[in-house]
Amino acid sequence: MRVERRVFRDETVALDGNEFVDCVFERCCLTFAGGNCSLTGCRLEEGGVKFIGPAQNTVKFLNALSKLGSGFQEGIAKEIDGLYKFRVAPPPN
Repeated sequence: MRVERRVFRDETVALDGNEFVDCVFERCCLTFAGGNCSLTGCRLEEGGVKFIGPAQNTVKFLNALSKLGSGFQEGIAKEIDGLYKFRVAPPPN
């Protein structure tokens, strides 16, 4: 479902299967289970993301790989650093 220019307040919002455009999430918990979703021009203010189901399993797997002594730390760090290269600056106030 496509959602445009909506302000969400104090609620839990499922990301999977949705496309959010220019939305604001105030004090919300965004849940992500690993399905398709997109966030374009959105802001999260005083909230967080909760990984559930397959997405939670992926986070646990990456966490296990990144343990000291596993030999995978450098590769995991490069992947995570690569995610931040695509960050877009927030709009000016």
